[in-house]
Amino acid sequence: MAIVICRVFLFSILEQPIVNLSILKNGKFTGHVVAFFLFQIINLGMSFLIPNYVQLVNHSTSTVAGLLVFPGAILGACFAPFSGNILDRLGAKKPIIFGVSMLVLALCLFSVFGRHLSNTWLMIFYIISMAGTGIAFGNIMTNGQKQVTLEERADANAFFNTLQQFAGAVGTTIASLIVALSQTNSAISFSAATAKGSRNAFIVLLILAVIQLIILLRVVDGKQKEATLKKYEDLISRHSSFTMIFIICMLLPFAPADLLVMLAALSNMPFKTFARIIICCKPISIIGHILLLFYGGEWVIHII
Repeated sequence: MAIVICRVFLFSILEQPIVNLSILKNGKFTGHVVAFFLFQIINLGMSFLIPNYVQLVNHSTSTVAGLLVFPGAILGACFAPFSGNILDRLGAKKPIIFGVSMLVLALCLFSVFGRHLSNTWLMIFYIISMAGTGIAFGNIMTNGQKQVTLEERADANAFFNTLQQFAGAVGTTIASLIVALSQTNSAISFSAATAKGSRNAFIVLLILAVIQLIILLRVVDGKQKEATLKKYEDLISRHSSFTMIFIICMLLPFAPADLLVMLAALSNMPFKTFARIIICCKPISIIGHILLLFYGGEWVIHII
C-alpha cells in the first residue's frame, strides 16, 4: 500500500507522468474505477473461500471443489459477450445494476447460511453470483471508459487493469486473514471454526458489494449512449493474430478475461470460434486459478 501511495504521489508531481492522474477528478469515472476494484476484491475473495469451504468444512476433495465452481465460471464467461449487447440496447444502468444486485443477493445467501452450506447450495449460490458478474463486470469497465475523452482512454484502461491485479491480492488476503483468525479459536472444531470464519468473510464481502451498488447507483447514467469504442475496433481489426493472443490469454489463470471478452466482442471473431475457445481453454484456466488460490492460501495461512 505504501508503494502504491508513493507512486501516486510521484505521478502527480511529474510533468509528463506515465499515467495521467487528473482523470480521477472526473467523479463518474472514479466511481466506476472504485466499483470495479470492489467487484474484483469480492470475486477473488469468493474464489478463495468456496474451494476452502468445500474441502475443510464439507470434507470433499479438491476435484469436487473444482467441479463445483465450474458451472458458475462457465455461465459467467458465457454471459459476458451478451452483456455488451444488452448495454447497447438498454443503456448501462439496467445491466450493471441488475448484475450487481444478483451479486448482493448471492452474498446475502452466503452470509445467512454460511455456517451450514452443502456443496449443492454452494454451487447454486455461486452460479447466481457469477451470472451477475458476467452481466455487470465487463460493462462497468466499458461504461467507465465512456466517461473520459478518447485521448484519456489509454490512461483509463491502465487504471482498470492495474487495479484488477491489485484487487486480486487484496481480496485473497482479506478472505484468508478473516478465516485464519477464526481458525485460532480452539473452543470449537477446526471445520466449525473455518465455517464461522467463512461466514464472517462473506459478511465483509457483502458490505463491500452494498457499497459498490450505492456507488454505481450514483455514477451510472440511465440514458442510452452511442458506442464510442471505434478506436479499439480499428486496433483489433489491424491485428490478424488476435485470435491466437486470445487463446493464449484464456489459458492463463490470472489473465484479464473480462477485458479480453470485451475486445473479442469488438473484433470480427465468429461466435462459434469464441465459444470453442471458451469451452476448451477456460476450464484449464479455472483449474489453475483454483490451485494457485488454494495452495497460495495455505501458504498465507501457514505464514500467519
